[in-house]
Order: sequence, then C-alpha cells, then structure tokens
Amino acid sequence: MKVPSLLPENLTGEVKYTPKAKLKYGEIDWNSIFMYDSFDLNVVSTMGESPFLISRYKLMAVAKGEIIIENTADPIEYVLFNGQDSEIYIPVKNLYGNPLPIQIKFIEVQTGNLLVLNAEMSEYERQVYRGTGRYVNHLAINAWALPHLLPGAYHVELTMNDNSVLKMAKPIIVKSGPMTLIQWPMIAGPTVKPGDTLRIKGHNLLEHTIDVELIDSLDRSFAIQELEFGKYGEFMNVIIPQEIKFGPYAVRLIQKNNLARPFCFGTKVSDRQHEPLEIFRLLESEGTCEVNRKPVLSRGAWLGVSVNYFDGKGRFKLVPVGDVSKSYIAEAIIFSHRNFEGEPAIFIPQAVPPGFYRITLQSLDGNKEVTQEGPPFWKVVEIQ
Repeated sequence: MKVPSLLPENLTGEVKYTPKAKLKYGEIDWNSIFMYDSFDLNVVSTMGESPFLISRYKLMAVAKGEIIIENTADPIEYVLFNGQDSEIYIPVKNLYGNPLPIQIKFIEVQTGNLLVLNAEMSEYERQVYRGTGRYVNHLAINAWALPHLLPGAYHVELTMNDNSVLKMAKPIIVKSGPMTLIQWPMIAGPTVKPGDTLRIKGHNLLEHTIDVELIDSLDRSFAIQELEFGKYGEFMNVIIPQEIKFGPYAVRLIQKNNLARPFCFGTKVSDRQHEPLEIFRLLESEGTCEVNRKPVLSRGAWLGVSVNYFDGKGRFKLVPVGDVSKSYIAEAIIFSHRNFEGEPAIFIPQAVPPGFYRITLQSLDGNKEVTQEGPPFWKVVEIQ
C-alpha cells in the first residue's frame, strides 16, 4: 500500500469480505496500522462451529519518498520527566513505509557534549518509533532512554539505515520539569544522628533548583545548607546539621521554580537507632509538613505501618488518651499482596470507639502471649 507523505490524524478504512469470511481478530485498528513495518491480516471462514484460518495477508506500507524533517516556526521544546510524555516528537514527512533511524545524536549547543541513542532494536522494543493519533507524522524518541539528558539546547542528527544523516534545522530546547521522587527515606522511616546523610532518589533533583528545610514540633523551620546533588538530577543528599537538637522533624523539599508542590517526609533526630518494636511511620501520616498533625486512621480497613522489628507474630495495643485504664487490640499482619507488599499492616476493629489514642506494638509467642512491648508511636493518632 503506497502511503501519502502525510497521514490524516484519524484514519478510516473499509474492508469487503468474500462470503462467509471475516478477520480472525476483529476490526482493523486503522490509527496504528502503519506504526509498524508490516501488519498481519488473518482471514477465517465463518462456516461451521470452529472457524479456521484460510488466508493470511501481510499489509506493507510503501513510502511516497524519502524521510524529510519538517521545519517548525519555533524550536521544539521538551520538559524532562514531566509526568506525561516520555517522548520527544519530531515532525517528518514520508514517515510511514520508510525504515526508522538507527541512531539519534543529541549535541549540546554550548558545550558540544554528545549523547547517543542507538535505536536499532527489535520491532517491539524500539526507543524510536512512528507516532499515531495526535502525534501522527511525528517521529517519537524515548527521552527517558537518555538518562544524561540535561536542560539546554541540542542539535539533533538522525542516522538512517543507509548511513545518511538528517539534521534538524533548529535545536531542541530541553527544560527542567517538576521534581519527582522515586525513593525517599520515609520507606525506611529513618532515625538519624546529627551529621548523617539522607539520600533521596528521583528526577529533576538538580543543583541550585531545590531548597531543603527542617521543621520542628513548634513549626519552626531551619534551612539545610549542606546539600549534594547528582549531576543528572537523579539523586540528592541531605546532610543533617551537626548542631541540630534531638526530636521529630519534617524534611521539606521546595523546588525554586514552583514546578512541583513542596514534598515532605518525617524523620527523627536521635543519638541512637530505633528501639525494638518501635513504630516509626503510619502510612496515613505521609507527606505532611506538620510535625504535630495527628494521623487519622479509619476503622474496618487494613492500614500500612513501618516498624523497626516485626516477625508477623504480634498485635497493636491502643490506649485512649486521658484514660489509661482501658485498652483495645488491633490485629497486625505482614502483607504479601495489595499495596503494602512485604510491610506490616494494622486492622482497627469497628468496636474501637472513635477518639484519640496512643499505639504500641506487642510481640507474641506461640501461645499468643505478650513477650515484649515497644514504645508508643510518638504521635497521638485519631481513630474515626
């Protein structure tokens, strides 16, 4: 099938079948039919109870001419790790039916630094592919396959399978995106000592773009002066000041260009590690910058927690604030499914009255007798 230089955004087509025949896999997806080098059509007979394959066709696109990069009025812009598109889209003519580039070069305009993306892979594992839908007639480049791509202006060159090179007339402008975190210390619920380092992993964690501060239990903030950043924004180290006082803190990350909302997690500064059976995080209290904010836990649902030690044989004790003569028991298990894989969780029964509580973790022996009890969670929790 000869393909025009530019395809419409929404393709439609009509297939006429011989009597008693149909496509084995239903209708054709016209919007993606030219995305690949070829497209298989399997036609089956409708006679009898078990349709069987009678014909197989391979639909192959034939380009009208060679690939041509289209000039744009303004440079193409791409925002790094913006939470949406992971592709840089380059408008081209005769994209469908032609071989894809085997290599993409990004040359930083100011420094001349070179980034190379080799795209010659299997048909279904390409880092470079043909766009569809609203990105029809665009060559898609997986920018996430270039981990060392930094904000800046880049000349782009496409090396084709015949070793010819196509160059874009204007550079691509790469901009920093919102900071995103893929691993942060709340996973381990850290207790840190003055001078310790908290490592945070993510994207767009670039030097000179992020401020960090500690917030204490009186809502006072203290700027962190000693920070270390990965060259490509993939991690940052927060050095706890030597002069910091012991106690609970919220660590707040602020992106200076306001692309992302401030991100917070809790930590505790101490001269020792967690005690046995100590609860240091309740999932319901994640993300808050208010150190003294009371976590709100719901009855009748499993809620994830993080503790210093838990072997699966234990339970949580809930003591009402202002009435230590009473206590309630909540089940504890190790999750192996749902959202808290491998982490302990607490189930608060409906019989527990709404109110404010102190929560501790108890360890049980084989006879379900309490062998040890950890310290109360440092926050009062509200149960609803």
